[in-house]
Amino acid sequence: MLGLLGNFQSMLFRNVVISALFFAILNTNKIFAQEKSDQIDISTDIFYRSQPIFNPVGGFENSGSILQGLWLQFKLGKGINKNKALWRELDHWSIATRLAIVRGDGNYYQQIGAAYPLQTMTSSGQWLTEATITREPGEGNLLFKAGIFTLNPEFMDSNIFNNYVHSAINDTFNDEVLGVPIAPLAATGVMLGYGNAIGSKYGILKFGAFGIMPTNQFGVSYSAKNPIPDLSGGLAIIQWEKQFNSKEIKISNTIIKASNDGAALPMPGIMIGGYWSKSYTNGSGSSYQAINVPVGENRTLYGSIILPLESIIPSNVNSRIWLAGRIGLDMENNPAPSYAGIGLLRQGLFPGRPGDVTGIAAVTTGFSQNITPGSTQESVIEFNHRIRISSKINIKPFVQLIINPGGTGDLSPILAPGVEFSASIW
Repeated sequence: MLGLLGNFQSMLFRNVVISALFFAILNTNKIFAQEKSDQIDISTDIFYRSQPIFNPVGGFENSGSILQGLWLQFKLGKGINKNKALWRELDHWSIATRLAIVRGDGNYYQQIGAAYPLQTMTSSGQWLTEATITREPGEGNLLFKAGIFTLNPEFMDSNIFNNYVHSAINDTFNDEVLGVPIAPLAATGVMLGYGNAIGSKYGILKFGAFGIMPTNQFGVSYSAKNPIPDLSGGLAIIQWEKQFNSKEIKISNTIIKASNDGAALPMPGIMIGGYWSKSYTNGSGSSYQAINVPVGENRTLYGSIILPLESIIPSNVNSRIWLAGRIGLDMENNPAPSYAGIGLLRQGLFPGRPGDVTGIAAVTTGFSQNITPGSTQESVIEFNHRIRISSKINIKPFVQLIINPGGTGDLSPILAPGVEFSASIW
């Protein structure tokens, strides 16, 4: 245990030093240059997360795991530091790069018999997860993105999920279709959107298309082990989303802006979408025998809704209740064709702590009888409490209960407590 803590401290120190050097190099010109209204600016975002966890009860064995991740994003554009109301056409455009570095044992969940990782981070390695050119709508309606990027967060993702730790909750509806570029897997793609989820009366409609080819899926960059076979094919997706009310949320007599570094809960809203994908192994065939996961045609529908609980039950505490679901229409090719989840977030539960958030969620994922006969479903209940140290630092103790681990009925429920440390370094 002491060795794990020593490695944890060494990793944290090394990553902070590397991040600081990245920041200094990339922002040298910005720091020393005079402010000009037409200058091109660079923004640097660095985010760190650590998730120690152990299971004293249930599973094949009682053990623990520490996964640590560092995310670095660099963005270049003329409109980065400008008021969006004053944007001209060139101000809407930017180029961005995102890197992910994860360390730890990504096989912990398999060792204890669970079907899905108990941590948000699911594997170890380094990934290029984005290299794009983007047109942001600003206060307008046109959105465009092209390059190398992941399906989420643009599609199949809700910021409500980010309040939880278990991968089956903090995920794109726990989608398991082979080759779908869910972070950290990235693929070449293009996205076009019209509308504005916040300001538009009718929300925003997005269309996306991706190539399903491992040569363009950068999950194998650097030391990361290739998690997918040699595939070819493509994916098309459509999604509509809309937020229900204004950009401000009122808590008792205090108004906290939704953009205040996580101080407020996710905005109430609705999201509905679906995708069609078709993939092949080496250009032909219907299954990949080495990993026993079929490929081929997959059609999936999904949706989520977030509501303010105080609109249902009168309360002076800011709360959210949410529902989410997904269904795959091609069970012979979809390992997990069904998913359903419900959760509750409550902000400021304790007096004097308006930025803390308490969360509970329950989700279940159903397995395909065509692919894994005898497996039914695996369910997860998570309870957590995010302690807001500052606008950039949070500590989140949590406990998870995994019911029917692996979906086979052979294992007793797993009880797994842990804690998440997260920090926005810049």
